[in-house]
Amino acid sequence: PPLAMAECNHASGKDLILATAIGLEMTHRIAGATFGKNNFMASKENFTWATRSGYATSNFGAAAAAGKIIKLNQSQMMNALGTAGHLSQVLTWIRYTFQDHRAMTKYGVPGWQNTGGVMAALLAEMGFIGDTTVFDEKEGFGKFAGYENWNPGRILEGLGQNWNYFTKIQYKWYPSCRMFQTELDCFIKIIEDHHLRPEEIEKVEIYGHPTLEAPAFTNRELVSIVDIQFNPAYIFAMAANGIPKGVDWQDMEIARSSRIQEFVGKVNYQAHPEFGTKIASMVEVTARGEKFKEEKKFIGVHEMTEEEIIAKFRHNASRILTEQKIENAINDILELDKITDINQMMSQVTM
Repeated sequence: PPLAMAECNHASGKDLILATAIGLEMTHRIAGATFGKNNFMASKENFTWATRSGYATSNFGAAAAAGKIIKLNQSQMMNALGTAGHLSQVLTWIRYTFQDHRAMTKYGVPGWQNTGGVMAALLAEMGFIGDTTVFDEKEGFGKFAGYENWNPGRILEGLGQNWNYFTKIQYKWYPSCRMFQTELDCFIKIIEDHHLRPEEIEKVEIYGHPTLEAPAFTNRELVSIVDIQFNPAYIFAMAANGIPKGVDWQDMEIARSSRIQEFVGKVNYQAHPEFGTKIASMVEVTARGEKFKEEKKFIGVHEMTEEEIIAKFRHNASRILTEQKIENAINDILELDKITDINQMMSQVTM
């Protein structure tokens, strides 16, 4: 939303950075008011999902960011946020994890929250009156959205003293669900340390987070790119065959190739018997008549440096943008605070 609004309003790079920071911080703070009884890092025996969870809170940040770009005053911003709460995505996160066949909806329909945020800001600008008591503890957002542990008092904790989210954003090292990225680190280390070729590998056993046994991960069907992203077998097959990580891992033609399909049958995954105690992630590879093992503490994602993020952008953009546009885009993004009109950068990242 802030990017779209910045483009159509010819906002500066500084304006975009500020609006994005505000939007992300607000989203994170309101999400903190929804924390439930999810025992996410527990052992297999004690692992539980929150019965109601999802990202409805994102719409508040989207509206705040869009509203900041178009310079809503205090009253308008309150109305924008009040409307945003009523345009939020329903809590579908748990549904995705346990449905038998993966849909492309994932945690919500792509773009739905963005649309709601932009609409809330534009309606407020035109004088639309929103629900300014939306954060009411008893009958407000937490109740009608469906959050079971709604505690709006958490939203303001430490406000003005620290930024809870903007400085903690993580970029994924691998283009897949984060739930098996630590195990993927282990697997790639085994391959590189022992120079294993895919045809030499007989079996791969993955032991990780208990959620790997949920339907979203165990289904081996291949209909869309979502089936690649959430299926460890396909992702490990890509890594074993030396496919460069990035957009290539989302290529359905590569995923359906005989070399990938053959390797998929060698991969098994399950909850680590000691997850939640001392060892969180482990991979065992049987090859050349030997068994190679690598263990690592569960971290979810690999911390990326600025250089690695740039390299990821360059590789992923290579199928669409010219080399010159890619380099121009990188320069503009790294010096975003110096750009007076965000359209300068947008012209480089679009056809």
